[in-house]
Amino acid sequence: VVVDGCTSAVSSTNVSITNIPNVPAISSNGPLCEGAALQLTSAAVPGVTFIWNGPNSFTSNFPNPVINPVTLNNAGQYSLYLVAGVCTSDVATLDLVVNPNTETTITHEMCSGESYTFAGNNYGHSGSYSIIVPNSYGCDSVITLNLTVHPNPEADFSAPVNVSLGNPLMQVYDNSFNASNVIYLFNGTIINQADWDYTFQNEGVYLITQIVSNGDCRDSLTKEVNVNPYTNIFIPNSFTVNDDGLNEEFKVIGSYIEEFEMSIFDRWGELVFQSNNIYEGWNGGFKNDLGKVMKQDTYVYKIKYTEFKGEKKQIIGHVNLLR
Repeated sequence: VVVDGCTSAVSSTNVSITNIPNVPAISSNGPLCEGAALQLTSAAVPGVTFIWNGPNSFTSNFPNPVINPVTLNNAGQYSLYLVAGVCTSDVATLDLVVNPNTETTITHEMCSGESYTFAGNNYGHSGSYSIIVPNSYGCDSVITLNLTVHPNPEADFSAPVNVSLGNPLMQVYDNSFNASNVIYLFNGTIINQADWDYTFQNEGVYLITQIVSNGDCRDSLTKEVNVNPYTNIFIPNSFTVNDDGLNEEFKVIGSYIEEFEMSIFDRWGELVFQSNNIYEGWNGGFKNDLGKVMKQDTYVYKIKYTEFKGEKKQIIGHVNLLR
């Protein structure tokens, strides 16, 4: 510096100039599924400090930081700027998408022998199965399949095939197998008892349907019950052969009889009359021959008959022939 012709001493200083870092180029391996490893990447720049910031309070000074594993909270915008001395680059940003994994539970019940198909596989036994398939984001969808296989029930019950109105009580007993629930359809009603009885009032054909279930598995069985008229039979103990036109024959009176046979014996066991026709009576003659009249006495009869669609019966008794 020169002042009034005088020159000052010379003074000097050193000045350092630092270039402002360029905006960094950054990238990531996203989008990601939760649970994967996030890799953030930037170009190598010597002599600078890396300042990363991101969601979930993320910070890092590494050029290529890693977050492992990522969660849904790690989704969002990440930024990086570089610091060289007192100089700072502009901020580079990227948006990271983290897609969710999903968990689902499926409960299914089926019958023995059936098959449940899911994701291309067939399942036929009770158990809990873990199945992994891609969800709509391409991430893991963990599906828990809870499968219950019920044994198939078998319907069966006992009921009479024929019932007579002379003994109209019907008893029904459950003989089903593997059934957790038993109902019957009978005469327009639903019966919720396994064993039951019913007293018929009218003849006819009745259907009994048993429906058994075990979970959603069902079986049914229908049986027919024939309710037959009451077989009634009347056997007199005496008859008079005296030509008065009254009670001249020993004759059985019956209703609803299918088969009939009557045999009459004298006191020495000789057969004196036999017929298979209920409408034919004994007139007191030997084998109904009035030319061979039998004496007044007590005779033994043996009557065999079959009730209408029912049991075979036999009656042995005595009849008095009076003259």
